[in-house]
Amino acid sequence: MSKWVTFFMAVILSLSLVSGAYAATSAADFYKNKTLVIIVPTKPGGGTDYGARVIARYWPEYTGGSVVIKNVVGGQGLVGSNRVWHSKPNGLTIGIATTGAHVTGHVLNKSPGVAFDVTKFGWIGAHQPTPQALAVSAKKPFTSFNDLKQQQGLKQCSESPGNIGALYGALILDHIGAKDAQIVTGFGGSNELGLALGRGEVDYFIWSCTVVKLHMDKGWVKPPFLAMERKRSAFFPDVPTIFEVMKFSPEVEKEFDALERMGSDKSVFAPPGVPKDRLEFLRTTYDKIMSNEKALAQLQKRWEIWTGHYSGEKVAANMMQLEETGRIVERAKKLVEKYAGLKK
Repeated sequence: MSKWVTFFMAVILSLSLVSGAYAATSAADFYKNKTLVIIVPTKPGGGTDYGARVIARYWPEYTGGSVVIKNVVGGQGLVGSNRVWHSKPNGLTIGIATTGAHVTGHVLNKSPGVAFDVTKFGWIGAHQPTPQALAVSAKKPFTSFNDLKQQQGLKQCSESPGNIGALYGALILDHIGAKDAQIVTGFGGSNELGLALGRGEVDYFIWSCTVVKLHMDKGWVKPPFLAMERKRSAFFPDVPTIFEVMKFSPEVEKEFDALERMGSDKSVFAPPGVPKDRLEFLRTTYDKIMSNEKALAQLQKRWEIWTGHYSGEKVAANMMQLEETGRIVERAKKLVEKYAGLKK
């Protein structure tokens, strides 16, 4: 009897090893000579689109397949994120988005038309987690945050009401008691925001330090007045944090800390239901591309200070905490409505 047991155990072990090897091989074989579609919810030219094009350039090297990028614009990123959600779960369509602006912000803001559940996306990974900073239009006379907060009728620009920058801005405007201030939304990505700032149509924005630096180089904005996190940013080490300049109650501090967790990175994700082996292949390939020296050199052309990438598992874990974050920032969302303005 013991010989038969040993025999069957050996057979089962062999089958499981073959099955595992087949799954890994089948995922790699599946992507050979196939076209991956990457949906970008912004116009060409911004950081989200740039990251997608770097992935597209190096995807064939690791998969033997090709990539088509589709810029699906609308609803401040919502249309593109919804498109990924409704795509066939075969692993041939993925999305890339600024997490806070195009995904979690819409959920927390309860934007009309949200079709997705962030806990059910197949999270592939994320890159360039970047702190936010407040920067003023180069056309404006302000030389310090103290100048700015004394001005009536301030205009901040943002993509959408649920964008992290808009939520930060609402908390700041409320704290300083700003009069006749507006948070103007409806801009189609960081490049469009920069153009509005460069023309002096708005006073300031709160955005990732990488974009602030790019817009400084183009002459659209001045060096930032404030960084939004507790620690000074490696991008602008001489710029004070908001906690150095302003004093908040413990409750408001929790709101700022919650916004920091919302995500200013670029996340890559698949629709729900993608087979596990294909999702794992996507994660592994994404990691290889983000670790490729040539790809990193390209990414650093866009982001002078590269802050790295992290796994899809970590992104998924962050999404499981979103409900709690939503409860904490509820007041900020209501304040955005108070200051709401729409791009003309």
